[in-house]
Amino acid sequence: PHALIVSHHDGMQVAAGPQTFEGWAWAGTGIAQAEVSVDGGATWQVARLERRVDFSWQGFSIDALLPAGEHHILCRAMANDGAIQPANGARNQWFGIRIEAAASATQARG
Repeated sequence: PHALIVSHHDGMQVAAGPQTFEGWAWAGTGIAQAEVSVDGGATWQVARLERRVDFSWQGFSIDALLPAGEHHILCRAMANDGAIQPANGARNQWFGIRIEAAASATQARG
């Protein structure tokens, strides 16, 4: 399985507060679950997962409240056959980005 975030990019600056993280996940047998962490993997939130059509990638999303500061955002997926996206050491290892949440909207740049 493979999951990646497409709504935000590495080094992006956003306003502190509510953010919606969106991504895509794929596995040959389909995705059973996608998860996103906004704290570098300390905690994980199960994402809303779109239904699979044929052999397509499945969209996923979560809503998160980000305080001001730097955040390490990670995502991972689990396939219907029980396969789990590896944390590291593989082409499809957990996808991660770092973003900066600014204290005010005027400080954020996309």
